[in-house]
Amino acid sequence: MVISEPSPPTATATVPSTWEETNALAANGVVKFETADCQGRSWIGSGFLISPNLIVTAAHVVEDQSSIDLVLTDSTRLQSSPAEVLGIDSELDLALVRSSVPFSGHVFTLSQQAPKIGQEVAALGFPLGYGYKMTRGGITGFGEKGSSIASLEKSKIQTDASINGGNSGGPLVYLDGVVAGIVVATLSEEYVGHKVDGFGYAVDATVAAPQVEVWRNSATVIPLTSCASPKSTPAPTSQTSLPIVVKTTSPSSQEIANFLLWHALSINRQDYEAAFADFTTQEQAQMGGLQVWRAGQQSSAWQSITLETLSGFDTTMLAGVSFRTYQDAAYGYSGQTCSDFSVNYTLVYSGGRWLIESAKSPSGFEAPRACVRPS
Repeated sequence: MVISEPSPPTATATVPSTWEETNALAANGVVKFETADCQGRSWIGSGFLISPNLIVTAAHVVEDQSSIDLVLTDSTRLQSSPAEVLGIDSELDLALVRSSVPFSGHVFTLSQQAPKIGQEVAALGFPLGYGYKMTRGGITGFGEKGSSIASLEKSKIQTDASINGGNSGGPLVYLDGVVAGIVVATLSEEYVGHKVDGFGYAVDATVAAPQVEVWRNSATVIPLTSCASPKSTPAPTSQTSLPIVVKTTSPSSQEIANFLLWHALSINRQDYEAAFADFTTQEQAQMGGLQVWRAGQQSSAWQSITLETLSGFDTTMLAGVSFRTYQDAAYGYSGQTCSDFSVNYTLVYSGGRWLIESAKSPSGFEAPRACVRPS
């Protein structure tokens, strides 16, 4: 079975004993993902064969995508219909897709042995959209409980093997070529605000294997996102706008600024249902539901927004935002009628749009600063 450990060496099957042998065995089973969404953005990811036409990858590589192209490391492109998605687990950050024609590359197995700190591993994939690469390291730890990034909390393996954007979905393998985990994330200096080394994360193969088996035996196909009715945030008009300043030069800055602007305008119009829909379901529950959140917004009106910073990777962004609101004294912090807020928003791209996963002050709790409201 695909999820079992490899059989002992025989005359026709040799277990690699060097990393050169591992690479020679496994490289042609690593698949490059080229995807696009309804906003015209293209993405690069990785995956690996578990049968000639089944490929394991990370959920965020294929979720909310309108097209998926698969390319083998020998540059053989699938020219037929897009790949089919058989299963997605966003919480675990795991997915299984089926190619429209079979590949003849190496078929990987998923380990059934629990990983141990200190074991040597290598990440295989297509970092930064370049050609195939193998980077070596070790298992250095396990999931970060309480992480503000869901994919890091749900992941089970931490590695210091070099991982970059484009590696997502690729295999993290042991010396014998067996998959230890599925690469899902790495921390960057831009995200945490200081230099970071050796913080790559992968879903433990022993956790992934049962779910993969369920999907491969299911007849269900998850349709790709249709662009017939795009859900992207429209640009504001002069009739719907309020002052917004963008201080970051990130390529996604205008898109995120538009999202935040429409969120603020929904509050200002007292369209609380629309504004509440800008949060993930988990954050909605955390805030106590629509009625509780709505009560806290009574009389509040946003006056200005500044997008101070923007960083992140793949479909998760961290936006540092400052904004000013006016409200009645009964609803303001300590009776404030004019408040200046500083908030770090964690944003996730899901369902064809950006959503607020969390909103926290930079220091954990920072009271809004009082300002002067014109009479």
